[in-house]
Amino acid sequence: MIHHSDCGMQLFTGEIIGDLLEDNLETAQFDGKAWSNPKHGGGSIAGHFVHWHTFADMRKASPRTCSASAAIRWCHQAFRSTASSMMSKPAS
Repeated sequence: MIHHSDCGMQLFTGEIIGDLLEDNLETAQFDGKAWSNPKHGGGSIAGHFVHWHTFADMRKASPRTCSASAAIRWCHQAFRSTASSMMSKPAS
């Protein structure tokens, strides 16, 4: 996960995007103050169950994301190591 400036993830919350998608799946519009859907209907509640990784302050979000990414990498390495050792041992 990469945080970069002006990507738009600072402009909404998970609740806002969930509500927009529940209303309509087409691209929403942002007027500089609020989000809105130009069309209504045909949405899905699925957006409420996604963790969108939005952030309000990039300086605070980046270290948290780096810590989470490091933990995920460690888990993947541990899994590969365990799976590899399980595959290389002869069955009893």
